[in-house]
Amino acid sequence: MTAGDLAAVLVAIVCLVAVVVLLVAAQALVSALRSLQRALDQLHDETIPAVQDLRRTAAATTAGLARADQILAHAEGLTTSLDATSRFAHRVVSSPAIKVMAAASGTRRAAHRLRRRD
Repeated sequence: MTAGDLAAVLVAIVCLVAVVVLLVAAQALVSALRSLQRALDQLHDETIPAVQDLRRTAAATTAGLARADQILAHAEGLTTSLDATSRFAHRVVSSPAIKVMAAASGTRRAAHRLRRRD
């Protein structure tokens, strides 16, 4: 065997070892990709229902907030109406009530003076 033949055999062996190493690396890469695919499938299976639940919860919360907004608007209207009614009642009742109390006080004083004269 000549030096060229020996070099060719050595190159062939090195290439064969390199191919085997590359095949092992490719197999490890394929295994890692399969594992990643399983993890992604599991993540997909778990997150889709969670996102759907989140959307339902958000829709229910939005509906609840809309209802609360309506209730607050109605309460504000009632507060305004009650305030106006209270002011009206104060104006209507306070002036005559003060006049009646003043008349009663004056009548009581007059009666008291008349009794003292007697």
